[in-house]
Amino acid sequence: MYLYLYLYLYLYQLPTPYYLRSMPRKVNGSLREACIEESLAIIAERGIKNLSIREVARRLGVSHGAPYRHFDNREALIAEIALEGMRLLEAYLMRGIDYEGGSGKENFVRFCQNYIAFAQEQHDYFQLILWSDLPSAQEYPSLKSEANQIYLLFNRLVHESGIIPDPTSTADPGLTLQVLGTVHGLASLIASKKLAVLDYKKDQLEQHAGQIIASLYDALI
Repeated sequence: MYLYLYLYLYLYQLPTPYYLRSMPRKVNGSLREACIEESLAIIAERGIKNLSIREVARRLGVSHGAPYRHFDNREALIAEIALEGMRLLEAYLMRGIDYEGGSGKENFVRFCQNYIAFAQEQHDYFQLILWSDLPSAQEYPSLKSEANQIYLLFNRLVHESGIIPDPTSTADPGLTLQVLGTVHGLASLIASKKLAVLDYKKDQLEQHAGQIIASLYDALI
């Protein structure tokens, strides 16, 4: 019965009902990775407050105790998901960046566009690591370490793109926060899809975002 219903939904491009999305599925491969993937799905559907290890196990069709082989508790699960998201964000930010051969402006614009791309393409991770209350950095110091790495990438951008002409000088924290805050706000607005009511198309938003970022660079130089 469910097979026919899935085919019907697929052919007519209809949204999958909640009771089908939450049906237990077979785990192929790593249970750890499956737990992270299912947790992200739960967060996307019902918010982080409704995430529980019991619900993850139920949806994966495994025993309630199985996820505890990889995660001590719910906080540990959320921390691990956040770490994966931060590492993925780091990889996104450095895509196509060439501080040796590329111009300062090219690298600046591409770096910021990479941040926006992450917000759009990895929206669940973006929401979790940048909008949710994460577990304590004291209990999970790796969260603070990874967050600091992302900040340092923005800090390096300010140095390497020529915004601070003297490479031996210390970057002004205010400049780094200005860049981070502006790009994060722009990424959040675009990823929220709220601008759809104004009939903005994806390519238009990307074009406008590039222009805004380029103007920000010109203003900082």
